[in-house]
Amino acid sequence: MTVINRSGGHLLQLINEILEMSRIEAGRASCDAEDFDLHQLLENLHSLFLMRARDKGLTLTVVMIPDLPRFIRSDQRKLRQILFNLLGNAVKFTRAGTVRIDATGRAGRLELTVVDTGPGIAADDLPRLFQPFMQTQVGQRTGEGSGLGLALSRGFAQVLGGEITVVSQVGQGSTFTLSLPLVVAEKADRQPMPERQVMGLAPGYPPLQILVADDHADSRTLMASLLEAGGCMVTTVGDGAAAVAACRSQRHDLVWMDIDMPALDGLAAAKAIRALPGPPPMIVACTAAAFELDRLHMLANGCDDVLAKPYREDQIFLLMERLLHVRFVWKEARQQ
Repeated sequence: MTVINRSGGHLLQLINEILEMSRIEAGRASCDAEDFDLHQLLENLHSLFLMRARDKGLTLTVVMIPDLPRFIRSDQRKLRQILFNLLGNAVKFTRAGTVRIDATGRAGRLELTVVDTGPGIAADDLPRLFQPFMQTQVGQRTGEGSGLGLALSRGFAQVLGGEITVVSQVGQGSTFTLSLPLVVAEKADRQPMPERQVMGLAPGYPPLQILVADDHADSRTLMASLLEAGGCMVTTVGDGAAAVAACRSQRHDLVWMDIDMPALDGLAAAKAIRALPGPPPMIVACTAAAFELDRLHMLANGCDDVLAKPYREDQIFLLMERLLHVRFVWKEARQQ
């Protein structure tokens, strides 16, 4: 069953990528610009990949020049997906050393560079690197991926009015540079929106029983500390099978379910929890999947909502208020 679920997930991801590629090739992809916090986007991506890098013994860093604008205007979703693809490849193929993001913004251009000390890319592979369904020699040996990630990234970059370039040397590593028009969000820069923080449950609400299922210990600890500060009783487990067992032995109001877990993945665990006797808990899928079809697939397979990684603290509690019909006491974080 686990193999079937994982195969279905890979197929869904491939369908998503093909649909996005088709929109780009048909000229129907658009730039949905918004004002957002660039520093926070980079910091969240760093947090998202940090545990994967540490598991491989890699050093992952983000270097932002001191005068890098904090708030910019662009398509945040597409920019995030580009960097997610570039960082994902760097961490996946680098066996030792470092992966680094350099962020600079000068003369009306934003440059985001992903540098790794991986195997590098052969000169013969460079001309076709961004072609759909083409993989490098290293990618073919690993047998992973669809060969669409870099093609999508270049397509998204062009939609945003930018480009991606690469410099690589076999045995030394690779450098991918995303260059985009830099539009500073002046209004947001003058009056940044503070992130709201939770002080606890509002009076009259009993403590919530929450289960956190995630195979990364750091992620479990972080989520548990946030929830406990909000007045919740938290249990943590490291895999899907343990999540099912925890729901079998104790009632929970809500389960934060990481989707990508070994052995029994999050969707299989969600289905198993739904099949247990008694009223099921609310189940929220926690995932880095960025496409709408991924979200619909999770909602159709046992999840009540989806929280996209990386996430903000206030998103967690706002979602709990909506799903569990409770209220938290909020305070405004100080302006940054």
